[in-house]
Amino acid sequence: MSVAELMPSLQSLERAEKFQLIQWLAADLASEERALPESEFVLPPEDQCPYTPAELARMYSNRSGGRPLSEIWRSLGRT
Repeated sequence: MSVAELMPSLQSLERAEKFQLIQWLAADLASEERALPESEFVLPPEDQCPYTPAELARMYSNRSGGRPLSEIWRSLGRT
C-alpha cells in the first residue's frame, strides 16, 4: 500500500490516534536503526580503515559522549 492510498485514512484519524501512530513509527524506526547489520559498516579496502566492522558498529551505536566540533576547534586555538 502506498502513502497516497493511506493518506485519506490517516487524515480521518483523531488527533490522539495520529499522535499514537507517530510514536509507534518513531519507535519502529529507532529499533530498525539499532538492528543495522554489521555488513553496513564494511568499508572498501582502499579506505585503509584501522577499525574492524564490529568496532565501527559499536562506535556508530554509541550515542553518548563525544565533544561538539566547536569545543574541538577551541581546544586547537581556533574560533
